[in-house]
Amino acid sequence: MTKIHVIKDESLGGIEREYVEVDRKADVGDKIIINNKDFGNYENGDVFTVIGRYDESLTSSKAIGVDAKETDVRIRDYEYQTLEPTDIVHIDGARYRMVERKAEVGENVLIVHSEVDGYGVGDDFEALAIFAKTIRIIDIGGGINHVEHYEYRVLVPADKELLTVDEGLVGVDHSQASPQVLDLLANLASRLTTLEQHVKNLEGQLDDLVDRSHRKLTTIEQQLRDTQANVERQAEELAKLEKRVDQIITNDLGWKQMGPGRIPNIEIKVSAIKSEVGEIADKLAELLDEIDGGVSR
Repeated sequence: MTKIHVIKDESLGGIEREYVEVDRKADVGDKIIINNKDFGNYENGDVFTVIGRYDESLTSSKAIGVDAKETDVRIRDYEYQTLEPTDIVHIDGARYRMVERKAEVGENVLIVHSEVDGYGVGDDFEALAIFAKTIRIIDIGGGINHVEHYEYRVLVPADKELLTVDEGLVGVDHSQASPQVLDLLANLASRLTTLEQHVKNLEGQLDDLVDRSHRKLTTIEQQLRDTQANVERQAEELAKLEKRVDQIITNDLGWKQMGPGRIPNIEIKVSAIKSEVGEIADKLAELLDEIDGGVSR
């Protein structure tokens, strides 16, 4: 059975964090817990931070071990279990999983990096607004401040993880479940949160694509309407031209009164011109019909 220990994590500003025991040699910086004391100024259950290793035996192979900053006695490798940190932290008596993703409005975040005034590692805040590179918070001084996305982790409540099964949605109270089950559910919840965020990102990309397609379609429809209006104007101008030709023939030149004997070829040519104008008008009408059909589709 995996053993879980709640220990203050100095790298997170002293926030309590859950650690699990693993059976491996500790490295510099690791935390260890004594579980098989041989001799030394410590007891089973004591927790230390490794500051060095000595991998050459002083007396026997069993003497290989670590130096811990909390004691001046060397600890043999067989005397301890290494403690590995999990993503679970304890804040104000509640358990949260730290998730590395962009926060949403209303979510709480834990500062894990800080190079400015107004907030420090281990502080937690509510995300008031989300921007491309930062979130807005009310800092420890009561002023508006901005935290870059790499500087925080989103805090997802882990006291009651939810797991979807065939029977429906089941809630698990951590006070009634084993640490292994809780850790499994916490991991599943974290993955679910990540997948939900991925889905939201895809939905946002889809909405953007639909919006751009709609704008492009609107532009095309406007171009078709402009073309239709232009064709209609040209048709009107041709109709006016045809009417003007009739006026010139009838009133200005008086060719119809002169008769074909005076200028036998002129009326034939004018008739041909009018015929061509009529054909152009017919083609314009067909083009208008096609445009109307395209816009309606």
